[in-house]
Amino acid sequence: TSYRDYRNRKYGVLLKNGEDWRSNRVILNKEVISLKMLENFVPLLDDVGQDFVTRVHKKIARSGQNRWTTDL
Repeated sequence: TSYRDYRNRKYGVLLKNGEDWRSNRVILNKEVISLKMLENFVPLLDDVGQDFVTRVHKKIARSGQNRWTTDL
């Protein structure tokens, strides 16, 4: 917000609140949560999920213990 304040730029929908946020969100919801948008997004999520599962299986195979552990 300091960056936008300093440069006198408008806030995006994520930084707004109150009625200003609500009116922007109503418009955004129509575009973002449409059936067509979801149909286009699902294959991308599937690719990411499949990649994750493949990586986990490789880590399990390399562990030699038939399990996957990770340090967080």
